[in-house]
Amino acid sequence: MFIITYSPDGKMAASGSDDRTIRLWDANTGKLKHTLDQTKKQIVSFAFSPDSKTLVYGDVHGSILIYDVNIGKMLHHLSQGKKSISSINFSPDGKTVLTTDKTTAVLMWDVETGVLKQNIKHAGQIILAADFSPDGKTIAVGSHTGTIMLYDIETTAWIHSFRTNVNNLREIAFAANGGVIVSRDILDDIMLWNAGR
Repeated sequence: MFIITYSPDGKMAASGSDDRTIRLWDANTGKLKHTLDQTKKQIVSFAFSPDSKTLVYGDVHGSILIYDVNIGKMLHHLSQGKKSISSINFSPDGKTVLTTDKTTAVLMWDVETGVLKQNIKHAGQIILAADFSPDGKTIAVGSHTGTIMLYDIETTAWIHSFRTNVNNLREIAFAANGGVIVSRDILDDIMLWNAGR
């Protein structure tokens, strides 16, 4: 087992294993509920929806799979390309999934239909991580140059950028109040940024 997360309601846990499956567990009893093995490839990232009803995960070859966790049924099998998915996050309302794959693109998918909603491209920047702000109006994007960029979701317009001293941002996340962005780089240094600039 190399990746694990709890659902927001605390009732379920999802684990990713070396056998290229995801297992869904009852967090109260420890009993296995479902085994998801559609990808047959190494799983590198996954996330529960805010209402804990949906799980989305990505593999090393750019596949993105969306599941109904209550019945263990795949809802959509999407493809971002051929490179490994590097980050996956749900929007606060659970209607959109944000994915990155170590290319110049940040994609936003409609959870219900599986249709691509937006593609934000960054010339010269390889995107390694992205996250929604708590109000769902902004995304923060982290790149291989150590730059964090903020974008307006509705217009995809660039808002502001921050520059770290180390390349290759591995993770970024908004604080619950939306006023702070947390970043982790390749050296595992943690930095806090004022999202309001």
